[in-house]
Amino acid sequence: MVVLTQFFGWFYYIDSNNIYHRGPLFLLSASITVALIALAFVLITVNQKNIEKKYYFSLVFFAVPPLICIILQVVFYGISLMLNSVVLSLLIVFLNIQNQSMHIDYLTGINNRKRLEAYLKQKVSTSNENKTFSAIMMDLDDFKSINDTFGHDVGDDALKLTAKLLKNCTRSKDFIARFGGDEFCIVLDISNKNELDCAIRRINDCTKKYNESSGKPYKISFSMGYAVYDYNSRMSVEEFQKQIDILMYENKRINKEIKNENNRIHI
Repeated sequence: MVVLTQFFGWFYYIDSNNIYHRGPLFLLSASITVALIALAFVLITVNQKNIEKKYYFSLVFFAVPPLICIILQVVFYGISLMLNSVVLSLLIVFLNIQNQSMHIDYLTGINNRKRLEAYLKQKVSTSNENKTFSAIMMDLDDFKSINDTFGHDVGDDALKLTAKLLKNCTRSKDFIARFGGDEFCIVLDISNKNELDCAIRRINDCTKKYNESSGKPYKISFSMGYAVYDYNSRMSVEEFQKQIDILMYENKRINKEIKNENNRIHI
């Protein structure tokens, strides 16, 4: 229709003085563009659960400035704002991507330590006597053995699979981060110990099922330290991290003792 418009002036025409004029079907062309933007918005909204939050808001917002400018151009003849609006959308999306990449672990694709510390500070500052949060510090058992036995590529693969496994074991609103090396941290909106214990059992059950069907030459298991943040203690983020870190290493020590004892009995 755009090609034929050059001959029939449906959407627009240019007179002998090289001046642009709207054609009789101009509103149809504008409506098609608006309809396509609306369709994209609906598809994004319908598939919201399948889109990561960090991408969802960028996709939803991208069409807003162009849509506003299309409406303004239709109402106010002679004003050209479309290119400006597209540049604005691209700039906002680019800045958002840059901001997200600063807080994403390059290997696993989950949050990094910098983002974790900022998130924990936010959780501590918004906690009260009625609503607090919990955190789990996790260490991937025998990761050095995986690297030494199968190579660093397999080790990297194990870290990626661990991040994916933790996503599958937790709720979408739970915050998962790679703390560093083979250590991970999960922050949950849980205010009591019983619910936290249920979350730990869910992670252990999920890990067990994964190991039974993965077909990998290694098993994934964790040493974990976890606690509900005590609002009345007024602990800082660093103090709370130290608390669950100590609990994790205590759990790691116990797991090693159990493993050594089992090996001794087997021998």
